[in-house]
Amino acid sequence: MICSTALLSNSLKRVKAACWALSTSVIVFGATSFASSTFAFNSNSELEHQRQLYQTIRKQLDQREITLEQIPYDKLGDYPLVPYLKFQSLNARLRALPYREVEAFLDQNEGTWLANRLLSNWLETLAAKNHWHEFQSYYRPTVGGTDLQCLYLSARKRNGDPTALAEVSDIWNQGSSQPKRCDALFSQ
Repeated sequence: MICSTALLSNSLKRVKAACWALSTSVIVFGATSFASSTFAFNSNSELEHQRQLYQTIRKQLDQREITLEQIPYDKLGDYPLVPYLKFQSLNARLRALPYREVEAFLDQNEGTWLANRLLSNWLETLAAKNHWHEFQSYYRPTVGGTDLQCLYLSARKRNGDPTALAEVSDIWNQGSSQPKRCDALFSQ
């Protein structure tokens, strides 16, 4: 009987310890869940605030109440659609040749559709202004089509690269008509 009482006492202690550990876990889990839901609520309300501000800015831009230079980027924070506003702003000013801003945008948005689109427009602008050295340094074969490829080869030829004409045959030997921009390159 004494042995079974001692066993019962040890078992009771283990059960109490297990209950205490379980109740502590529930309290900790409950506090963590509350903190997580509070954080989620705060981040959702912040996101909603940014969304409303973004929509207001888009509306003001559409109604010409503000200019692209007046966009309060600092208030939008890390809202996911901010790059679209920056793209629109930069794209409208490419003729002014904002090199540093273009480079920063391309670096921050590398691999995105927006970066590729801006790069394509930037290359068109550099070609229109006969900035062939810059065109050559910014060109990426993955951006643009045959038009830009022909301009790139022309830029290389203009800048004294004798191997540029050797690559023309890859464009020439196609089963379809090529862009007019390639004609000058083909005639050499």
